[in-house]
Amino acid sequence: MRAERDKREVSLQHVAEVTRIPIRSLELLEAGDFEALPGDVFVRGFVTAYAKCLELDADEVVARYTRCKTAPAVQPISVTATNDDENDEPAALPVAMLNMDAQSNKRVGVTFALILLLIVATLTISYFLRSTDSAGDGVTMLRSALG
Repeated sequence: MRAERDKREVSLQHVAEVTRIPIRSLELLEAGDFEALPGDVFVRGFVTAYAKCLELDADEVVARYTRCKTAPAVQPISVTATNDDENDEPAALPVAMLNMDAQSNKRVGVTFALILLLIVATLTISYFLRSTDSAGDGVTMLRSALG
């Protein structure tokens, strides 16, 4: 998208004002760093707004993003401008596409592990607090177990 923006001599500041997308997010989008952007729904919205701002076919750009986001390697994609120029060459749109499904699965696994760890820790603490030792209270027993 940066190549198309440069070709049209549109500043990033102008795109940010028109689309109301923060400049940092636009920079990440142009760099193809989708991992640093918010969720996929937001990225699709950013791509749509950016494409419309540059007078590109937003549906085509989003469709290409969708097809390419699961690509295992970096791929350049191209789109054709919606305005009819004498030169019908497509505008190059180099964007690094990451395998976001694998990253999403990894996040789900980490989240599940953390939740499981919290449950085990809660049950362990609950067990020690309910148990009483010969001294009389579970807090003493918990302190001795932890320390």
